[in-house]
Amino acid sequence: MNLISINRDKFLPHTKIHLVDHPILEKANDKSETIQIAMENNIPCPQTYFPQNIDDIRELKEKVEYPVVIKPRKSTGSKGLVYVDAPERLVPCYKKVISDHKFPIIQEYIPPGGDTYGFEALYNKDSRLRAFFVHKRIREYPITGGPSTLRESVRNSEIEKLSKRLLDSLNWYGLAMVEFKVDPRDKKPKLMEINPRFWGSLPLAIASGVDFPYLLFRMVTEGDIKPVLNYRTGVKCRWLLFGDIKHLLSVMKGHSNNRIHPRFSRVNTLINFLKFYQKDLHYDFISLDDPKPTLFKLFSPLLQKLS
Repeated sequence: MNLISINRDKFLPHTKIHLVDHPILEKANDKSETIQIAMENNIPCPQTYFPQNIDDIRELKEKVEYPVVIKPRKSTGSKGLVYVDAPERLVPCYKKVISDHKFPIIQEYIPPGGDTYGFEALYNKDSRLRAFFVHKRIREYPITGGPSTLRESVRNSEIEKLSKRLLDSLNWYGLAMVEFKVDPRDKKPKLMEINPRFWGSLPLAIASGVDFPYLLFRMVTEGDIKPVLNYRTGVKCRWLLFGDIKHLLSVMKGHSNNRIHPRFSRVNTLINFLKFYQKDLHYDFISLDDPKPTLFKLFSPLLQKLS
């Protein structure tokens, strides 16, 4: 996506690109810039620090309230995230992250107990919202924070309002997913990040009635589309292979049993995992009508070892 954006002029003679201008895309890709834009627009965020060197970290280590999260400014999923629970660990952990990522940000840790929401949107070339969708995360992997392995379609007016305000402030164009986590201490949703691309939970939106790939195709070929602002709620979609399986294995191995992250009940996790058939439950790519993706996913680890 970044390569296409940077070389937009080379692509445009041959194809149409429904993608925001590169400087705006860079802001959305950079968690530091995203948080600062959100703060300017009165969008709740975790307490965030923007160190520029190791000396800044040494000054911060006695000032911040622990635990904190070190976040790369540019990353996908949970790559590069490090949780720090004591002052003496902040500088060495930051040095480790900085070896792969340029001056990551430091944020307060939002404790468990609040829901995580994703707001997905499609904007036209005039920066007008043409389709949106909201999902609530039920399970995730890694269990310490990562992509959802089970999620549900919902409506949430506050998430919709805050997400739209953020994307409008950027004069957005194209696709984006905005993620919020509700802070159980004050019940406010706090901005986590913008994903300026297709998102992993896309199959849920399609199953709920918002077919973003098709809507994007129509917008590119027809110029614009009528707004799609309604969808079915209560629909669930599951990333069984292999996200939800890894979630189960992590809980069974006790990976959540530490001072920062909550404990998961092994019994309850196993019971919920075994609920393969429920009303309005879909799977990300498992389908009897089209089994080839499932078969490929099952055998892909073996194929990778053989290649």
